[in-house]
Amino acid sequence: MDLWLRGGEALRFEDGALVVVAADEFTLDRARRNLRDELLLAAEQALGQRPQLLFQIDDSLRRGNTAGRSKRRTVDTNQRLFDFGDEQPRDAAAPVGDAARPAPTSNGQAAAPRGAAGAPSGRRFARLETFVISDASRFAHAAALKAVAKPGDASPLYLYGPTGCGKTHLAEGIWSATRRAGKHCVYLAAEQFTTQFLESLRGQGLPSFRRKLRDVELLIIDDVQFLHGKRATIQELLNTVEHFARERKQLVLAADRPAVDLPSFGPELTARLSSGLTADLAALDATARRGVLEALLTQRGRRLPDEVLELLAAELPGDGRRLQGALHRLEAMQEATGRSISVGFVREALKDLLRGNSKMIRLVDIDKVVCELFGLAPKSLQTEAKARSITTPRTLAMYLARKHTGAGLSEISEHFGLRSHSVVVAAQKKVGSWRQQQTLLGLTAGQCDVEEALRRMESALRAS
Repeated sequence: MDLWLRGGEALRFEDGALVVVAADEFTLDRARRNLRDELLLAAEQALGQRPQLLFQIDDSLRRGNTAGRSKRRTVDTNQRLFDFGDEQPRDAAAPVGDAARPAPTSNGQAAAPRGAAGAPSGRRFARLETFVISDASRFAHAAALKAVAKPGDASPLYLYGPTGCGKTHLAEGIWSATRRAGKHCVYLAAEQFTTQFLESLRGQGLPSFRRKLRDVELLIIDDVQFLHGKRATIQELLNTVEHFARERKQLVLAADRPAVDLPSFGPELTARLSSGLTADLAALDATARRGVLEALLTQRGRRLPDEVLELLAAELPGDGRRLQGALHRLEAMQEATGRSISVGFVREALKDLLRGNSKMIRLVDIDKVVCELFGLAPKSLQTEAKARSITTPRTLAMYLARKHTGAGLSEISEHFGLRSHSVVVAAQKKVGSWRQQQTLLGLTAGQCDVEEALRRMESALRAS
């Protein structure tokens, strides 16, 4: 907030309205565009209701005016709404249950529960209506809608995919929609789940911990890959999964990889997760990146030239958070320099982010590395050959393609000469199973387990 309120502005609480006062129209417009939601949320927290937000110009606040300086950053003494010097505290181990049931805001958007996903209290959760659907995320979005419309029918719902592909957006959207329906729901990060579970063991409060989590109609645990290796916590998660399955209540888990790629989960938990509904999301393709950029711009009330949008969609990495960060940087650079946003301006401002300035891993790179490791001739993998000497390296190549490129399922299957993208999905599951079983592979230099083979291939990709 200090980025936008740097002097020459004032906040007043008058007749039930929060008034933002600035010395000129430019400053006022900047606050209106960048601070509206933050101001309303902070005011709602302090007052228990959302006030009217007004914007006014006051010439007395111009720099050099001593009377204006004395008014800077003020609020009504009986309604102290903000402290601009302090960030809202993060509560990584906040209580669950009733504390995680805030009332909906006046516009129908549910505010996040305190401590949810490690976020500051009052952070606004995403909604399913604002999710940008692409071919790679269509099934996952449909699965999220099903979890809201028919909770418990397919529980647990397990969402997985690389960073920034939309997992958390879908999980938050499920929470928001369920909360707006008046149901009791809890959203936790895996770190919070672990912390609260361990604290309950030390304080003899395990029954209370379980009651708070299980006496709800929806439980969401994000980033469950961070439970990998935590045996006691994984056992508690298994107990929780079984409880929600018995009670036919909705459990949603999100991770950055399939459950079979988390060996310490064990066969029982992996089987339980597989018995529900599993939906994977791929990195955003160019079309999806364009849609996300347009949605972010709409939310901020801004527009960019078509040629700039095309450049950003084509060359920014397929990560929703990076797209948002890139827009923030462009806006700040424009305000600092006064220049208009053009293709040249974007290339200069984002030179460290654009793919044109950094190495990309391509399907042909993966093809080459895998063939070299297994001693195969070039293009050997681009056939429908059924020999094990071909199918095993081709399966590993498809797994690496999903992990390290933004290529869609159809693009990967076509590259490897296959007729259906379902083979690519099956390849991911098969490699996960090999990793869990520590399967040995025969390479040109002798045998090694699948983890070591993957490490060698990924090292070669980074060095190539």
